[in-house]
Amino acid sequence: MHILIIPSWYKTHLNPVGGSFFEEQARVLQKLGHQVSIFSVNYSSFSSESETRLYKTLDFGLQTWIFNYKSIIPRFLSFNHFLFKYKANQYFKEYVKRNGKPDVIHAHSVFYGGFIADYISQNSGIPFVITEHLTSFHLGEVKNEYELNLAKRIFNSAKQLIVVSHTFKQELANALNIDSRKIEVINNVVANGFFNINSKEACNRNELQFFSNSHMTSRKNVLNLIKAFELYLNKYPNAKLVIGGGISRAGEEHYFESLKRYIADNKLQNNIQLLGMIGRDEVRNQLKYCDAFILASLYETFGVVLIEALAAGKPLLVTPCKGPEDIVNDKNGIFTKGFSVNDIYDGLEQLTNTLDSFDAKYMREDCRSRFSEEVIVNQIINMYNHLH
Repeated sequence: MHILIIPSWYKTHLNPVGGSFFEEQARVLQKLGHQVSIFSVNYSSFSSESETRLYKTLDFGLQTWIFNYKSIIPRFLSFNHFLFKYKANQYFKEYVKRNGKPDVIHAHSVFYGGFIADYISQNSGIPFVITEHLTSFHLGEVKNEYELNLAKRIFNSAKQLIVVSHTFKQELANALNIDSRKIEVINNVVANGFFNINSKEACNRNELQFFSNSHMTSRKNVLNLIKAFELYLNKYPNAKLVIGGGISRAGEEHYFESLKRYIADNKLQNNIQLLGMIGRDEVRNQLKYCDAFILASLYETFGVVLIEALAAGKPLLVTPCKGPEDIVNDKNGIFTKGFSVNDIYDGLEQLTNTLDSFDAKYMREDCRSRFSEEVIVNQIINMYNHLH
């Protein structure tokens, strides 16, 4: 089968792990013998410093085209959208001349992968599906009536609308008044390499090490995590918290700086470390040496970082941030009662007191049975096969 994947964001030099789950999914499909290419699209505003261009590369055997469109007229959204999809379709025709016609197009998120996939599908007759990942609709971040109606139309035009968790399915259906029976849940995949991490043998209660990994935005609630860990240090002064992740987009620098200031002002440098943006190898390295993984987010549609930790045999401490309900159970982790500093601190105490009850081997195998490459990609292929 020939599959063209159209992500709405993808890795860059500044963010080498951006869209990592799209790439991993593509490489697994490729490994199973399918012809797979990436055609990433990005829409930039008139005021951005980017420029309209197409970048082509063969990324370790994965053909990758990255198309960035910069608006040519400020605030004229419908006209810029027309030019964006027209130009993308011209590049798609060039792709077909070189590679043949895809059997299916798989977009990730409606803005703007689904937007482009819909236009290409209308002009080529190729069926397209969308996996939606973003929280923007039910969090009220998409308020423009034009964009809301556009999203509803594209979701309804897709042969299949997919989401990554059951909670997200119901919330997206409610937010856009979509029949939830038309939405299929296919969880994200964990790369097989995370199952091969050789962890340290046993926990030392006096020197526990925790790991967290997320973008540095207020929605990730990292400041409350740091403050909770500051309280935790009163009882466990040798414990360490390592936090991976950096700034994912312009305008978020102030949050990352506020975290660094708090750590410095409260003399927490010996116990709390901010790594900044890290690659997959460093994520695996940190999972090797930590005793547990923490996610303090206010909202997640799923939580790939959680299944990566489970694949490494690490128990989880997670705030009740919706999407992880598909992942966390009483045999692999703990949900905090809420998102406050005290809630997270209480969760840390509970996790510390129950660490011995978690079976690393069980957690790995349970994760493999639910989220491994083989399991998730087989679900995707079965869905593709039912499109025609």
